[in-house]
Amino acid sequence: MPELSRDPNAYIRSSPNKCNLGGVTRTTLETILLCEAANFDVVLVETVGVGQAEHAIVNMVDCMLLLIPPGSGDELQGLKKGVVELADIVAVTKYDKDLMQEARRVKSEYLSATKFIRKKSKHWAPHVILTSSREKTGIDELWNLMCEFKETMLDNNEFYEKRQSQVKLWFWTHLKENLLEILLSKSYVREKIEKLESEVIAGNITPGQANDILISEFNNRISKN
Repeated sequence: MPELSRDPNAYIRSSPNKCNLGGVTRTTLETILLCEAANFDVVLVETVGVGQAEHAIVNMVDCMLLLIPPGSGDELQGLKKGVVELADIVAVTKYDKDLMQEARRVKSEYLSATKFIRKKSKHWAPHVILTSSREKTGIDELWNLMCEFKETMLDNNEFYEKRQSQVKLWFWTHLKENLLEILLSKSYVREKIEKLESEVIAGNITPGQANDILISEFNNRISKN
């Protein structure tokens, strides 16, 4: 990061998470599109890796890169949380000094795991490589692998199909969030929700029935206006 921050062709920007886990928000995709419009040909989006963030970011980016540090006790979290199923490339970091043997072990475990997961693409299987920023090993291999991934997706018409699916998904995500915000802006709706929650908790009505009641009352109020 210190080297990148000194590069005049690089632009680094942190973004507020707005209480979203992992730092991924509804505006992250727009930020990516803005960077592309500004002629940045490579856009990197970093999450803090808490599980939920990876599921959100995979619907924003072209290539999902999972970084796994060995010897931290967290190297199996990707396997436990199913994050490895989302990754296009897995890079085991810190492949240097006393962690080389541990890094090779982690790589072997992730390679074994990738054999049993359902592939996201018919034309690409997740790759697992060893990298070290200290020794500058595996960096060129990682970049070449990312370029190979993009070329493979382009050659098989998956690159732009994926982007189209992503923007469609986020259109519906924004729409649902905005509709919910409009709904909760009404005081009578908030009061009704409190009553319906109590009824659901008491087991008097099902969550689905409570939802129907709330929407029905909202529609009746709207039609009267």
